[in-house]
Amino acid sequence: MPRGFMTRFIGERTHVMSTLGLMVAISLLTPAASISQVRSCIPDSSQVQGVIRDADGAPLPGARVHLTAFFWDSNCRVGAWRYCETTTDSMGAYGMFVPLGTWGFFVKNPNHTLFPRNEGPGEIGVRAGENRADFQFEAHTIQGQVSGPSGAPLDEGLVEYDPYPHLGDTYLDNSGWSSARIENGVFAALVHGHGVFHFTVKPRPDAGGTPSIWRSIPVAADTSIELRLTGHEVRGVVSTREKGPMSGVMVIAFGPASARSLTDSDGRYRMWLPPGEYRWFLEPALPHIQRLSFPMDSVLGPLTRDFDLAYVAWSGVIKDGRTRKGLDSVDVYVSERGSTPACAWTTSGPGGRFRLLVQAGSSLVLRLRDRRGDSLRGRGDRLSRVPGAGEVEKPSWTLPAKVVRDSTFDLLHYPPED
Repeated sequence: MPRGFMTRFIGERTHVMSTLGLMVAISLLTPAASISQVRSCIPDSSQVQGVIRDADGAPLPGARVHLTAFFWDSNCRVGAWRYCETTTDSMGAYGMFVPLGTWGFFVKNPNHTLFPRNEGPGEIGVRAGENRADFQFEAHTIQGQVSGPSGAPLDEGLVEYDPYPHLGDTYLDNSGWSSARIENGVFAALVHGHGVFHFTVKPRPDAGGTPSIWRSIPVAADTSIELRLTGHEVRGVVSTREKGPMSGVMVIAFGPASARSLTDSDGRYRMWLPPGEYRWFLEPALPHIQRLSFPMDSVLGPLTRDFDLAYVAWSGVIKDGRTRKGLDSVDVYVSERGSTPACAWTTSGPGGRFRLLVQAGSSLVLRLRDRRGDSLRGRGDRLSRVPGAGEVEKPSWTLPAKVVRDSTFDLLHYPPED
């Protein structure tokens, strides 16, 4: 081993070879071993060395170079997977002995703030003789411009992006993403490596129908990009059959892009969407009014999309099942059948009264939650109507029902006894 280089082996998985076949026995060996104590059988060991450089091209001291390789003992009967690690010297150089083969190879930059993840070529092939594996970190600055539907710069917003390139068909989520603020239509982002990077542009929630878009952009050097939040104009009116236009309803479209628009005093909304298939959601301002979802709809050009709603009232009184007195501070909420999140909720007021507005034709489940404690268990499976009494006996906390018309009923609830 060259002077000045030291390799550490951390954690081993040992395998035993028999004459009848391969029997695998896995064990963790905690003591570290020097390379001279481990002699590979077939294939033999070989040296890997190189220089690690920072993003500016200067040699990088203190970088951790690590890989995992399989080592055999001298009689070819026992082998172990070993995690090998070394640190670059003042000239950015490193060296280690590992078996011949193809192994995962990664480098950790000592500047964890700028380079938070392991980087490197991913794997290297080790052949007989000397092997060289140099690596240089990359950091590229992206200067971005963002414009809204009118073509004017977007005043405020947020750009979320993965600072590392997307790899093939791997699952994409936004954990570990970075963000950059949009101010007066411009933003700056820093990415590592080169490849295809994913960006999501989010205007302010009150941006009046400006879409949120996501784009995949190839980057190989410092670059400038332009992102336009535009599409076909979609407008319409949200109204109910009984009371006409509904103000303060958030209309949400989700598909190839997403957009949100709040209805005005006349129930009107407006947004811009790129072509594609979208699902629609309505979120009224008040929680006791049911939030609604609608099937997919195509946006192929300018579109008028009205929502004519038919709300009916579910109202009644929460009563103490023992005394028949009204109970306040009991949460009453409904969810769509087969779904857990509540789509409307309220809390019983003085005398136990409650009222919910739900969409006619919906299949819903009504539930109770007592703020005084979890007392809604262990009394049966279902709420059931008491014949002739106009009441719902509580031995449960669910009432499945299909909404047809305005309904008034009392619910019997059994608070915990002192």
